[in-house]
Amino acid sequence: MTKQNSITAQSPSHKCKCFLAEESGAVTVDWIFLTAICVALAIVVMTSIGAGTVGAAASIESSLEESAGILCEGGVCD
Repeated sequence: MTKQNSITAQSPSHKCKCFLAEESGAVTVDWIFLTAICVALAIVVMTSIGAGTVGAAASIESSLEESAGILCEGGVCD
């Protein structure tokens, strides 16, 4: 009996047991889960950093506007 014939001659319960024992699909699910966690963590980090960056940019902007105002009052901006 060839290998192909032995596979087709197996009972459905044996095929189910072989399918459940197969681990290659489980590894794929693990990688998808780990990738999803990494993406979610990156989004959380970028969100928290983004909020602080906006505040720092506003502070720098106001400082530059004050400096430009002082310079322009002295006649440098003309």
